[in-house]
Amino acid sequence: MSVDPRRLEEFNWTIPQLRDQRYEAVVHLVTAAIGAERFYTLENNKARMESRPEAIALDGRLARAWVGHNALHVVENGTGSFEEKIRKTVDVVCRSLGVPGPRSQPRWWIVRNVDEAALAQLEPAEWKLEHVFLRTSDGSESRVTKKSSVGGGPATYHHRVHLGVPSCRDAIDATRVHLTMKWVVFFSMSGPVGPL
Repeated sequence: MSVDPRRLEEFNWTIPQLRDQRYEAVVHLVTAAIGAERFYTLENNKARMESRPEAIALDGRLARAWVGHNALHVVENGTGSFEEKIRKTVDVVCRSLGVPGPRSQPRWWIVRNVDEAALAQLEPAEWKLEHVFLRTSDGSESRVTKKSSVGGGPATYHHRVHLGVPSCRDAIDATRVHLTMKWVVFFSMSGPVGPL
């Protein structure tokens, strides 16, 4: 995320605050230029202006801008159709909003022949996560997560309530981002917790 440092100072903002507080979720749809190359053309989409290499570079910059967001979802171009990509996107949005939506089984891949040189060029990003689990009177799971950069800087706080929904096979998460003194004070008062 590129922001003029003078604006950050003027409004007393930080990059993590702008990235993490403004949006409940971020859904990044990977360009068709990566993984669906035969469909990436300037002929069938008037909104496209970038060549395939330009689109790949732009996609990378855009994805990196959101690295660190608590609810970043990346929808790639897999082996499925465009309709499958849309279905995955709808599923992510539904889960982010806390409403039932289409579900699918998670898929796992074994990665072979990793390009170590390409991995070495990636910029690492590290965060320290602290979770405090709260007891609730209704039995739902509630937790507050404090997320801070390993290199220092201000923290962001995320409150997540895990609700059981009878009409939905899976439970639904309702997440709200907070950066209030309430959570700062709460974390400073928390101590070791025994078994729940």
